[in-house]
Amino acid sequence: MGTMGEMGEMGLDGVSCWDLDSNRECSTNEDIDQSGGCDVHDCTAVPVPGPQGPAGVQGPQGPQGATGATGATGATGPTGPQGPQGPQGPQGAMGPMGPMGLTGATGAIGATGPTGATGARGATGPAGATGAVGPTGPAGAIGPVGATGAMGPTGPAGSQGPKGDQGDPGDPGPTSIASCPTNMTQLELPHSTLCWFVGPAAAWDAADDYCWANFRGHLCTLNQWRSAVCRARVQNPGRTWTSEVLGSGTYALVSGCTGGEVSPLQSGSQVPGPCCVEWMKY
Repeated sequence: MGTMGEMGEMGLDGVSCWDLDSNRECSTNEDIDQSGGCDVHDCTAVPVPGPQGPAGVQGPQGPQGATGATGATGATGPTGPQGPQGPQGPQGAMGPMGPMGLTGATGAIGATGPTGATGARGATGPAGATGAVGPTGPAGAIGPVGATGAMGPTGPAGSQGPKGDQGDPGDPGPTSIASCPTNMTQLELPHSTLCWFVGPAAAWDAADDYCWANFRGHLCTLNQWRSAVCRARVQNPGRTWTSEVLGSGTYALVSGCTGGEVSPLQSGSQVPGPCCVEWMKY
Protein backbone atom coordinates (compact mmCIF):
# COMPACT_ATOMS: atom_id res chain seq x y z
CA MET A 1 0.00 0.00 0.00
CA GLY A 2 1.26 3.29 -0.84
CA THR A 3 1.61 6.18 1.51
CA MET A 4 -1.48 8.31 2.35
CA GLY A 5 -1.61 11.41 0.41
CA GLU A 6 -2.06 14.85 1.89
CA MET A 7 -5.45 15.67 3.30
CA GLY A 8 -7.49 17.73 0.92
CA GLU A 9 -9.22 21.01 1.81
CA MET A 10 -12.38 20.76 3.89
CA GLY A 11 -15.49 20.83 1.79
CA LEU A 12 -18.31 23.32 2.18
CA ASP A 13 -20.93 22.80 4.86
CA GLY A 14 -24.17 21.34 3.74
CA VAL A 15 -27.09 23.62 2.90
CA SER A 16 -29.48 24.22 5.80
CA CYS A 17 -33.06 23.18 5.43
CA TRP A 18 -34.22 26.77 5.67
CA ASP A 19 -31.84 27.99 2.92
CA LEU A 20 -34.29 27.95 0.08
CA ASP A 21 -31.96 29.59 -2.46
CA SER A 22 -28.84 27.70 -1.15
CA ASN A 23 -26.84 30.92 -0.79
CA ARG A 24 -26.14 30.28 2.88
CA GLU A 25 -27.63 33.65 3.84
CA CYS A 26 -30.83 34.26 5.81
CA SER A 27 -33.27 36.40 3.92
CA THR A 28 -36.63 37.83 5.01
CA ASN A 29 -38.65 35.33 3.02
CA GLU A 30 -36.67 32.48 4.62
CA ASP A 31 -37.37 33.74 8.20
CA ILE A 32 -40.72 31.99 8.30
CA ASP A 33 -41.48 32.61 11.97
CA GLN A 34 -40.25 36.21 11.84
CA SER A 35 -37.88 35.63 14.72
CA GLY A 36 -35.14 37.78 13.23
CA GLY A 37 -32.94 34.85 12.31
CA CYS A 38 -33.10 31.55 10.36
CA ASP A 39 -33.07 28.20 12.22
CA VAL A 40 -34.71 24.81 12.08
CA HIS A 41 -38.04 26.43 12.97
CA ASP A 42 -38.00 28.06 9.56
CA CYS A 43 -37.60 24.79 7.65
CA THR A 44 -40.55 24.11 5.38
CA ALA A 45 -39.75 20.52 4.43
CA VAL A 46 -42.23 18.06 5.88
CA PRO A 47 -40.15 15.49 7.80
CA VAL A 48 -40.99 11.85 7.34
CA PRO A 49 -41.76 10.48 10.79
CA GLY A 50 -39.86 7.35 11.78
CA PRO A 51 -41.17 4.67 14.03
CA GLN A 52 -41.98 5.86 17.52
CA GLY A 53 -39.31 4.89 19.98
CA PRO A 54 -39.96 3.66 23.44
CA ALA A 55 -40.94 6.23 26.05
CA GLY A 56 -37.94 7.57 27.80
CA VAL A 57 -37.52 7.66 31.50
CA GLN A 58 -39.29 10.72 32.95
CA GLY A 59 -36.72 13.21 33.87
CA PRO A 60 -36.72 15.11 37.11
CA GLN A 61 -39.05 18.18 37.38
CA GLY A 62 -37.24 21.27 36.37
CA PRO A 63 -37.20 24.37 38.49
CA GLN A 64 -40.19 26.76 38.21
CA GLY A 65 -39.58 29.40 35.65
CA ALA A 66 -39.65 33.08 36.47
CA THR A 67 -43.04 34.79 36.21
CA GLY A 68 -43.34 36.40 32.86
CA ALA A 69 -44.00 40.11 32.51
CA THR A 70 -47.66 41.18 32.63
CA GLY A 71 -49.01 41.57 29.16
CA ALA A 72 -50.62 44.73 27.91
CA THR A 73 -54.29 45.25 28.78
CA GLY A 74 -56.43 44.07 25.95
CA ALA A 75 -59.02 46.32 24.32
CA THR A 76 -62.38 46.58 26.05
CA GLY A 77 -64.77 44.10 24.60
CA PRO A 78 -68.25 45.12 23.38
CA THR A 79 -70.99 45.63 25.96
CA GLY A 80 -72.90 42.46 26.49
CA PRO A 81 -76.69 42.35 26.20
CA GLN A 82 -78.71 43.51 29.21
CA GLY A 83 -79.51 40.69 31.52
CA PRO A 84 -83.05 39.98 32.71
CA GLN A 85 -84.41 42.08 35.58
CA GLY A 86 -83.72 40.53 38.93
CA PRO A 87 -86.44 40.00 41.52
CA GLN A 88 -87.42 43.01 43.66
CA GLY A 89 -85.40 43.19 46.83
CA PRO A 90 -86.98 43.57 50.27
CA GLN A 91 -88.08 47.09 51.32
CA GLY A 92 -85.31 48.90 53.17
CA ALA A 93 -85.75 50.44 56.59
CA MET A 94 -87.19 54.00 56.67
CA GLY A 95 -84.42 56.58 56.79
CA PRO A 96 -84.38 59.46 59.27
CA MET A 97 -86.70 62.42 58.58
CA GLY A 98 -84.95 65.17 56.60
CA PRO A 99 -84.98 68.82 57.65
CA MET A 100 -88.14 70.82 56.96
CA GLY A 101 -87.99 72.54 53.55
CA LEU A 102 -88.64 76.23 52.95
CA THR A 103 -92.26 77.33 52.71
CA GLY A 104 -93.28 77.43 49.06
CA ALA A 105 -94.99 80.37 47.40
CA THR A 106 -98.72 80.69 47.97
CA GLY A 107 -100.54 79.06 45.11
CA ALA A 108 -103.30 80.74 43.11
CA ILE A 109 -106.78 80.76 44.67
CA GLY A 110 -108.70 77.83 43.34
CA ALA A 111 -112.06 78.13 41.64
CA THR A 112 -115.12 78.50 43.88
CA GLY A 113 -116.54 75.11 44.65
CA PRO A 114 -120.18 74.27 43.90
CA THR A 115 -122.85 75.46 46.30
CA GLY A 116 -123.57 72.86 48.92
CA ALA A 117 -126.98 71.35 49.40
CA THR A 118 -129.47 73.38 51.42
CA GLY A 119 -129.37 72.32 55.04
CA ALA A 120 -132.38 71.26 57.03
CA ARG A 121 -134.58 74.10 58.25
CA GLY A 122 -133.80 75.03 61.82
CA ALA A 123 -136.35 75.36 64.57
CA THR A 124 -138.38 78.58 64.70
CA GLY A 125 -136.66 81.11 66.96
CA PRO A 126 -138.45 83.01 69.72
CA ALA A 127 -140.66 85.92 68.66
CA GLY A 128 -138.76 89.22 68.52
CA ALA A 129 -139.78 92.37 70.31
CA THR A 130 -142.55 94.40 68.69
CA GLY A 131 -141.03 97.06 66.42
CA ALA A 132 -141.86 100.74 66.52
CA VAL A 133 -144.99 101.89 64.72
CA GLY A 134 -144.10 103.00 61.19
CA PRO A 135 -145.07 106.42 59.80
CA THR A 136 -148.57 106.93 58.50
CA GLY A 137 -148.78 106.12 54.80
CA PRO A 138 -149.99 108.67 52.23
CA ALA A 139 -153.70 109.04 51.65
CA GLY A 140 -155.04 106.86 48.86
CA ALA A 141 -156.27 108.36 45.59
CA ILE A 142 -159.96 109.31 45.41
CA GLY A 143 -161.93 106.67 43.55
CA PRO A 144 -163.97 107.44 40.39
CA VAL A 145 -167.44 108.94 40.75
CA GLY A 146 -170.15 106.29 40.57
CA ALA A 147 -173.36 106.51 38.54
CA THR A 148 -176.05 108.73 39.97
CA GLY A 149 -178.48 106.63 41.92
CA ALA A 150 -182.03 107.35 42.88
CA MET A 151 -182.29 110.17 45.32
CA GLY A 152 -182.62 108.77 48.77
CA PRO A 153 -183.67 110.46 51.93
CA THR A 154 -181.45 113.19 53.20
CA GLY A 155 -178.81 111.61 55.42
CA PRO A 156 -176.85 113.13 58.28
CA ALA A 157 -173.97 115.50 57.45
CA GLY A 158 -170.81 113.56 56.60
CA SER A 159 -167.30 114.15 57.96
CA GLN A 160 -164.90 116.40 56.03
CA GLY A 161 -162.92 114.58 53.32
CA PRO A 162 -159.11 114.47 53.10
CA LYS A 163 -157.17 117.43 51.71
CA GLY A 164 -156.35 117.16 48.00
CA ASP A 165 -152.78 116.92 46.57
CA GLN A 166 -150.84 120.15 46.17
CA GLY A 167 -150.43 121.32 42.59
CA ASP A 168 -147.09 121.79 40.79
CA PRO A 169 -145.24 125.04 41.60
CA GLY A 170 -145.57 127.79 39.04
CA ASP A 171 -142.67 129.44 37.19
CA PRO A 172 -140.59 131.87 39.29
CA GLY A 173 -141.71 135.47 39.03
CA PRO A 174 -139.35 138.31 38.16
CA THR A 175 -136.90 139.64 40.74
CA SER A 176 -137.24 143.02 42.31
CA ILE A 177 -134.18 144.33 40.44
CA ALA A 178 -134.35 145.52 36.84
CA SER A 179 -130.57 145.62 36.25
CA CYS A 180 -127.30 145.10 38.12
CA PRO A 181 -125.16 147.94 39.51
CA THR A 182 -122.88 149.64 37.00
CA ASN A 183 -119.91 147.54 35.77
CA MET A 184 -121.37 144.29 37.13
CA THR A 185 -122.31 141.35 34.82
CA GLN A 186 -125.97 140.27 35.18
CA LEU A 187 -126.54 136.49 35.23
CA GLU A 188 -130.11 135.11 35.10
CA LEU A 189 -130.15 131.86 37.06
CA PRO A 190 -133.21 129.54 37.45
CA HIS A 191 -134.18 130.96 40.86
CA SER A 192 -132.21 134.21 41.16
CA THR A 193 -130.52 137.11 39.40
CA LEU A 194 -126.77 137.18 40.18
CA CYS A 195 -124.61 140.27 39.62
CA TRP A 196 -120.87 139.56 39.25
CA PHE A 197 -117.66 141.62 39.15
CA VAL A 198 -114.01 140.59 39.76
CA GLY A 199 -112.23 143.16 41.93
CA PRO A 200 -108.48 143.90 42.16
CA ALA A 201 -105.92 141.73 44.01
CA ALA A 202 -105.98 142.52 47.71
CA ALA A 203 -106.00 140.96 51.19
CA TRP A 204 -109.32 139.35 52.16
CA ASP A 205 -110.57 142.26 54.32
CA ALA A 206 -109.67 144.86 51.68
CA ALA A 207 -111.28 142.80 48.90
CA ASP A 208 -114.57 142.53 50.83
CA ASP A 209 -114.48 146.28 51.64
CA TYR A 210 -114.04 147.01 47.91
CA CYS A 211 -117.20 145.03 47.11
CA TRP A 212 -119.23 146.96 49.70
CA ALA A 213 -117.89 150.38 48.75
CA ASN A 214 -118.58 149.93 45.01
CA PHE A 215 -121.65 147.67 44.81
CA ARG A 216 -123.06 147.37 48.35
CA GLY A 217 -122.20 143.65 48.04
CA HIS A 218 -119.72 141.16 49.47
CA LEU A 219 -117.18 138.63 48.27
CA CYS A 220 -118.99 135.76 46.48
CA THR A 221 -119.81 132.57 48.35
CA LEU A 222 -118.34 129.33 46.99
CA ASN A 223 -121.77 128.40 45.56
CA GLN A 224 -122.17 131.83 43.87
CA TRP A 225 -118.66 131.46 42.34
CA ARG A 226 -119.54 128.00 41.00
CA SER A 227 -122.92 129.21 39.67
CA ALA A 228 -121.20 132.01 37.73
CA VAL A 229 -118.11 130.17 36.43
CA CYS A 230 -119.19 126.50 36.25
CA ARG A 231 -122.86 126.96 35.23
CA ALA A 232 -123.29 130.42 33.65
CA ARG A 233 -119.84 130.04 32.02
CA VAL A 234 -118.39 133.50 32.76
CA GLN A 235 -114.59 133.68 32.27
CA ASN A 236 -112.70 131.86 35.06
CA PRO A 237 -110.70 134.53 36.94
CA GLY A 238 -108.33 131.87 38.39
CA ARG A 239 -107.27 131.85 42.06
CA THR A 240 -109.74 134.14 43.88
CA TRP A 241 -111.18 134.73 47.33
CA THR A 242 -114.54 133.44 48.52
CA SER A 243 -116.47 134.44 51.65
CA GLU A 244 -116.13 130.90 53.12
CA VAL A 245 -114.31 130.88 56.51
CA LEU A 246 -112.09 127.80 57.05
CA GLY A 247 -110.33 128.76 60.27
CA SER A 248 -108.78 131.58 62.26
CA GLY A 249 -107.74 134.08 59.59
CA THR A 250 -108.10 131.42 56.86
CA TYR A 251 -110.56 131.56 53.95
CA ALA A 252 -111.42 129.31 51.01
CA LEU A 253 -109.52 130.01 47.81
CA VAL A 254 -111.09 128.62 44.60
CA SER A 255 -109.53 128.16 41.15
CA GLY A 256 -111.79 125.69 39.31
CA CYS A 257 -114.96 123.62 39.25
CA THR A 258 -113.73 120.48 41.10
CA GLY A 259 -113.44 119.88 44.81
CA GLY A 260 -109.65 119.52 44.47
CA GLU A 261 -109.43 123.16 43.33
CA VAL A 262 -110.59 124.60 46.69
CA SER A 263 -107.82 125.27 49.23
CA PRO A 264 -107.24 127.32 52.41
CA LEU A 265 -105.37 130.65 52.31
CA GLN A 266 -104.35 133.15 54.98
CA SER A 267 -106.34 136.38 54.86
CA GLY A 268 -103.27 138.58 54.32
CA SER A 269 -102.47 137.09 50.88
CA GLN A 270 -102.92 139.27 47.80
CA VAL A 271 -105.41 137.67 45.36
CA PRO A 272 -108.43 139.03 43.41
CA GLY A 273 -111.85 138.93 45.05
CA PRO A 274 -115.04 138.56 42.96
CA CYS A 275 -118.00 140.60 44.23
CA CYS A 276 -121.57 139.23 44.16
CA VAL A 277 -125.02 140.75 44.66
CA GLU A 278 -127.95 138.31 44.33
CA TRP A 279 -131.77 138.73 44.26
CA MET A 280 -134.00 135.68 44.59
CA LYS A 281 -136.97 134.99 42.30
CA TYR A 282 -140.33 134.16 43.96
